Amino acid sequence: METYNTESRVIVNQLHQYASQLMVRENKSAYQAKAALVDKGIRPENARILVENLENQLREVKYERARKNMIFGVIWFASGTIATVSGIGLIFWGAILFGSLQFYRGVINMNS
Repeated sequence: METYNTESRVIVNQLHQYASQLMVRENKSAYQAKAALVDKGIRPENARILVENLENQLREVKYERARKNMIFGVIWFASGTIATVSGIGLIFWGAILFGSLQFYRGVINMNS
């Protein structure tokens, strides 16, 4: 019984990796990934569930990456602004610009 569960997990992991490769590396759509899984002999309902789970995981990763871009953008912007205002004698426009761009990149990625 344990062997069956282990083999099932290995197969599910392999299918998940295959679908991930199709959607991430080969930039295939969810529909194309489902069709490829069905072509491999997976039932359509199981292929749909696997691809939907993968889409949710990819969405979470994209959201987390966008959130980090926003946080680091604010840190760079604030650091550059504080250093400029503190009267060190230099204008840290690079840090301010970089922070602004990184923040807006995060905002755009989060909303797309």
